[in-house]
Amino acid sequence: MLSRMATAGGWETTSVSNLGSAWRTYWGSKFALAIVDSETAAEHTAELREFAEHMSSQPHTLLIVCGTPDAIEEEMWARQNGAWMYLPGVGPEADLSTICGEALGIAKKLAQSTSSRQRV
Repeated sequence: MLSRMATAGGWETTSVSNLGSAWRTYWGSKFALAIVDSETAAEHTAELREFAEHMSSQPHTLLIVCGTPDAIEEEMWARQNGAWMYLPGVGPEADLSTICGEALGIAKKLAQSTSSRQRV
């Protein structure tokens, strides 16, 4: 569902179903947006947080964390670790295409600002 919403927002997507696949996909690739669904991967919280922290530390990578409703500690962790957006309780009926479209616009501006600085 998250991949569909990102595609509707203008992104070319890569979807993974587990952390091992996420790490393998990440290495050697550059992502401008990472969407981490911590609500459905609750049994792997520590490992998922490590991956999300790594993604958010990458230059010009926006991180969206889809989390558990009313999990204040999780939201605080996400915000302290550079999440661009924290979305609690994203269900299958949610339409995130607008948010993903906004993220695409920001990613393009970040890429342009980097290109401009490199040319100086």
